[in-house]
Amino acid sequence: HQGSSPTTTHSIQLELLEANSFYGGKWTDGERLYFLLNFQRFMSVWNTGITRHWIRAFVSEVNQIQIHALGDWYETQLAAAPASGPNVITGTWTPCANQDPEGLFEEIRQTHRHCRRFLSRSRRAEVFETTLQGVPVIAKYFSLGTTRWKYRWRPSRARRAWAGARTLEHATLPCPRPLGFLEQYKNGLPVHAYFFTEPVPNVLPARTWIKPHLHRRPADERTAWRYGLRKQLLDLYERGILHADCKVHNLLLSKTHPRPSQWWWIDFEDIRAGRRPHVWEVYRNLVQLNGSIGRGISKKEREAFARGIQKYPFVSTALAIRMIERRTRIRLHRELTRSRSS
Repeated sequence: HQGSSPTTTHSIQLELLEANSFYGGKWTDGERLYFLLNFQRFMSVWNTGITRHWIRAFVSEVNQIQIHALGDWYETQLAAAPASGPNVITGTWTPCANQDPEGLFEEIRQTHRHCRRFLSRSRRAEVFETTLQGVPVIAKYFSLGTTRWKYRWRPSRARRAWAGARTLEHATLPCPRPLGFLEQYKNGLPVHAYFFTEPVPNVLPARTWIKPHLHRRPADERTAWRYGLRKQLLDLYERGILHADCKVHNLLLSKTHPRPSQWWWIDFEDIRAGRRPHVWEVYRNLVQLNGSIGRGISKKEREAFARGIQKYPFVSTALAIRMIERRTRIRLHRELTRSRSS
């Protein structure tokens, strides 16, 4: 506004907050700061009234607003558990919002009973590829076991997976497109629970590629891979998202040669949103990654990975790195003991 009276700090702040291109959630902290510093140089009125300290504080405030907004979005996707009844089928199916959930549930139950090939199978979950109402899906069945009683008061893993996937999609983070979830409740307790995503072609679990290939790649390629993995983790933290089971088993990679070029997060039931992770949560994530990445990666490369987490300086110290290595050895020993006894 050339020739007009000087604009107040408060009015400039409100105008920037309302600017869709600025507040659309697409910019990193560094990009916002770069924009504001150049805007400051351009507008002489700013040179006298606004310091760089205020600009950094404003960037932090905007980022906190976005994090809280994303947390609110996550909570809206966690629909309340259905009222108790003898037999309640609930869920959502995005390819056809008006589809009867009971018909969908019967179809997926029949398919699951006759499935002979699973993408993964454990005591906690089974993952298989199928079609539902003619739509190709990756279905994940959650084994509830003796813990089903606790879901009378909290969302089940299928609902948390739906909320987590929708939140990553809303934050424009890489993940398979969520298609829906289905649950069967009897007398207020879940009996069966499914979550569905769109298949991603030509991918494989990150662990499947890392273990036989990564340690054989040239040093520059391993460095590029390390930066790529760390970027996936930092992108979550920047948006106030935590993946509570942050292992390379829970990342998919594109089948490209000579090295994967794209990543996708999975296991969405372990996603949490709405605040920046605490230091101990970042520490736990690094222990999980360290233990799942295999012994083919040198200690020096593991330390370089941790030192790149600059927004959490503690985890990049020599003491923290030694603690991560020690905790990883304890964790791997426990898992090995558990697998031998089972």
